[in-house]
Amino acid sequence: MQQKLECKTKYFSRLVTKSLVIIKFFCISSFSFSQTGFASQKIEDVHADSIKNGCSVIFQEAAPSMSESLSEAVSGNVDVGWSCEDGTAVIIDTYEKEGGAPEILSSFIRGDKCIAVLVRWSIYSRASSFNGNMYRILIYRYGENISGDPFFVRREFLGKNKVGWDGVKNGRRVRFSLNTEKKINRELDSRGKLIGCD
Repeated sequence: MQQKLECKTKYFSRLVTKSLVIIKFFCISSFSFSQTGFASQKIEDVHADSIKNGCSVIFQEAAPSMSESLSEAVSGNVDVGWSCEDGTAVIIDTYEKEGGAPEILSSFIRGDKCIAVLVRWSIYSRASSFNGNMYRILIYRYGENISGDPFFVRREFLGKNKVGWDGVKNGRRVRFSLNTEKKINRELDSRGKLIGCD
C-alpha cells in the first residue's frame, strides 16, 4: 500500500513539474509578445521617420503557434512589424519557411510612403526541380484609416511570377539580378509610379 502511494506521489510530482514547465513557456511567450507587439527575437529594424516620426519597421522571429510542441518551439517564420514610440504596434506581414527559413537581405524606406524588403530562401532538395536561392521583393505602401490607425498595402514587385531564382532550375543555370538595394531602387526609379512608390 505504501509503495503504491509513493508511486502515485512520484507520478503526480512529475506531472505537476511538466505542467509548470509548459505554463512557464507560454507565460514567457505571451509576455514578450505583449511587450513588443511581435515575437521576442529581433532580427533587424529600419527607422521609418520619413513615413511617420518615431516609427520603425521591425523584423523578428515569429512566435511558435499554440499547436507546436516544446521540441518544435522555434517557428523559423519571420514577422514584419510596425512599431512606434506612441505605442502603436501592428504586424504587417509574415514570411514563412519555404524549403528553408526566410532571410532578410535588405530593407529600406522609399520616399515618404513605402517600405521595400528583399527576402531570400535557400532551397536544396533532390525531390525539387530547383536547387539554390529563391527571392521575393515585397513593397508595402503606408496609409492610415479614418481613425488614424496604420495599414499597409502589399505589392509583389517581381510581377506575375512573384519570385526570382538563382541556382539550377530544371537542369539549367538561372540568375537573379535584383539582389541589392541599389538595383531595386534603380528599378523603382523606372516603374515605381505603378505601385505608388516613385
